[in-house]
Amino acid sequence: MERPQLIQVDYHDFQSALRRAGDRGRRIDATDREGWMKWVQAHEIKEASFRSICLGRFARPQAVIIDDDSSWSGYYMYSVDDEACMKWQSTLE
Repeated sequence: MERPQLIQVDYHDFQSALRRAGDRGRRIDATDREGWMKWVQAHEIKEASFRSICLGRFARPQAVIIDDDSSWSGYYMYSVDDEACMKWQSTLE
């Protein structure tokens, strides 16, 4: 069984991709519990582990999902304060 990779991505490029996803209705926030849980389970995301790692690296990390057909599709943790972002790259992608 392969382990997922945690990939640091450019914060500003991520913000642009997140804006585009939001404009197309392809952004999933944690407040959308049904859509969030469905996506997380389908992609086998270990949320607690990812959050724990990001809490050690970033100030006030936030989670978001981009659900589209681009290379930006995925689960992200980002920090506005640190202008930093990480992506959970699962073995399913």
